[in-house]
Amino acid sequence: LLTIAEPLQWYSTGTILSESLATLLLMLVAAIGFSLFAQQRPRWQSAALLGLAIAVATMVRPVTYYLPVMVVVLLLVTAFRRHLGLRATMGLIAALLVPLLVIVGGWQLRNHEQVDSWRFSGVEGKNLYLFRAAGVVADERGVSLAAAQRVLLTRLGAAQHDAQGAYYEQMY
Repeated sequence: LLTIAEPLQWYSTGTILSESLATLLLMLVAAIGFSLFAQQRPRWQSAALLGLAIAVATMVRPVTYYLPVMVVVLLLVTAFRRHLGLRATMGLIAALLVPLLVIVGGWQLRNHEQVDSWRFSGVEGKNLYLFRAAGVVADERGVSLAAAQRVLLTRLGAAQHDAQGAYYEQMY
């Protein structure tokens, strides 16, 4: 009954967006993480696989960008409780971070070189400016959201072709 009552269900059933892939990747991160922390003496291969899964999940949806900080803390607590030793602990942390630094760090380096921004993604600045701020402007002035967006874009000025990252930085 809910599917019949909701017309967007019919429209979007054939559309696969990033949510499906992101959900699958988050389940993979959880499964690998559970496996890693369930081991009495965690192996560096499991930590590297977890780092790779988090990196890929982050590239699909940036919501996991800060997850490695929590995983490192959990690795430190686990290492302390299981008396793994400094060398083994540092090996696990390094194995976790290498794929993240290569994939996510590589993307940020690419962004710096190509669009002059160290941000992982510029979408948060665009959303903040063109939807949140424009919503406030629209509400205060009693105009449509589209009209408020035009006002804000006019105030911001034209995007410079060679500084796209700086443009989104201004939006932020």
